[in-house]
Order: sequence, then C-alpha cells, then structure tokens
Amino acid sequence: MDIVIAKIDKFGRIIIPAKWRKELFGKGETTILLIKKDHTIELRPITAKSLEEFFDSIDLGVDEIRDWNEFERKFYGGKYGKVS
Repeated sequence: MDIVIAKIDKFGRIIIPAKWRKELFGKGETTILLIKKDHTIELRPITAKSLEEFFDSIDLGVDEIRDWNEFERKFYGGKYGKVS
C-alpha cells in the first residue's frame, strides 16, 4: 500500500501521483468512477468491454427460437403472467 498526502484545490482537483495514474488509468485523459463510501472516496477506472465475449455464453437448451412468445412462455414458465 502506498500513501501520499495531497491537497484539494478550491475547484475540487486533486493531484494523483503520475506513477499511480499511469498504472491505474493509463496515459492521457480517461473517464473514472467515483464512489463515496461513508467518509472515503474511491476512484476506479472504467474499462470498455466488448459484448462479443458474452455471445453464446448461455445455453438456453434450444437449437433455435422460431416463435419468441412461445419461447418466453416456456422459458419463464408462466411465473411472470402474460408475456406480450
């Protein structure tokens, strides 16, 4: 664990050590996630995910879906009422 004492300026800006920035967020500008927990703030990098990695990752137990409404009725087993 590394610890640094930093100041927050009147605009809310904090200087993050360059080594940490490059390690965690890469070079250049990036979008981050700020999370407030009790009396702390976490900064997390937001990384883009390719949705292609999730394709064909779930086996629904069917070879093909010809009638979507029929599939939903069987899949949900009628527990969500009428599927339109």
